[in-house]
Amino acid sequence: MTTDHSSSDHWSVWQECRTHWRLYLVVLLVTAIIVGLVSHSFPKEYAAQVTLIDETAESDILIGLNNIAAAQKLSAQATADPYKSPYNPEVYAQLLKQTVFAEEMSKVYIPYKEMTYGEYLISQVQKPWWKKMWDGITGDSHTGYENQQVISTIQSLINYQLKNRSRIIVIEVRDQDPIVAAQLVDSVREHLVSRLNWIRGEKLRREVSMAEARAATALQRYEDVSKTAAEFEESHQNSINKHDQALIDQYDEDKDHANLSYRSAMLQYSRSIAFMKKEPSDFTVIESARILPSAISPNPFVNILVAVIVMTVITSWYILLRRKYRRKKT
Repeated sequence: MTTDHSSSDHWSVWQECRTHWRLYLVVLLVTAIIVGLVSHSFPKEYAAQVTLIDETAESDILIGLNNIAAAQKLSAQATADPYKSPYNPEVYAQLLKQTVFAEEMSKVYIPYKEMTYGEYLISQVQKPWWKKMWDGITGDSHTGYENQQVISTIQSLINYQLKNRSRIIVIEVRDQDPIVAAQLVDSVREHLVSRLNWIRGEKLRREVSMAEARAATALQRYEDVSKTAAEFEESHQNSINKHDQALIDQYDEDKDHANLSYRSAMLQYSRSIAFMKKEPSDFTVIESARILPSAISPNPFVNILVAVIVMTVITSWYILLRRKYRRKKT
C-alpha cells in the first residue's frame, strides 16, 4: 500500500512537471539567449604557459657535506616545515600571487605594445559592453584598472600549477592578446628567479652572520678552556693527588669538546661562505613559453549548460511548491 502511494506521488510529480513543458521551454530558451549574449560580450582570453623545474635544490642543500651529514640534512629537510623553506615549490610558487610581485610586473615593459603592463591594462584591455555602461553610470570609466585594481587584475591573470614530487612548476599568464601573454610569461619567469635569488641571498647572509658569531663564540670558549687547563696543569704538574689528576683529565676532556665545537662551527661557517660564493641558480626550462591553441574563456556552451541545469531545477521547484500551496489552500 505504501509503495503504491509513493509510486503515485512520484508519478504525480512527473506528471505535474510534464504538464508545464511550455513554461520549461520559455524559461530555458530565455536563459540560453541571455547567458549566450552575456558570454559573447566577454572578450576572449588566451593563455601562455612555461614549464620549469628547479634541479639545483638538493645540491644546494647538500653542499659541503659528507655522505652521512648529507643524509641527516635531507632527513631533517623532509620533517621540517616545508612552507618556511625557500627551496620548496609551494613557497616560491606563492610568490607569484604576492602584491609586491604584481607591483613589479605592472612596471614590466611590453615591446609588442610599447608600454608597461600596467599602462596596457588601463588603456587597451577591452571590457564587456555592460561593464562599460556601468562604468559610465558610476563615473569609473577611467579608473577601472588603476592602483589596487590593476594589481588585483595582474594577480588574477598569473596562475601556476605544482607537481611537488617532481619539483615542476607550470606558470600560466592569461590575456586578451596571445602575443602579450607569451611575452609576459617569460617576464614572470625572470622576475620569479630574481625574486627567489634575492630571498635566498637574504637568508644566506643571515646564516653567514649567525655562523660567524657561533664560530667566534666557540673559538673564545676553546681559548678560555685551553688557558684554564694550561694554568692548572702548570701549577699542579708535580702533584700526585688523585683529585688533581682527575681535574686535569676533566680539563683535557673539556678542551677536546670545545675544540670539536669550534671545528663544527667553522665547518658550518665555511659551508655558508660556499653558499654565498655559489652562482645563483636558475630554473631549468622543460617547455618554453607556448600559447595554448584556443581561447580558454569565455566558454558559452559550458555557461549555457550550467545555467540551463540551474534554471531547470529552480523551475521544477517553483512548479511543485505552487502545486503544494494550492492543494493546501483547497
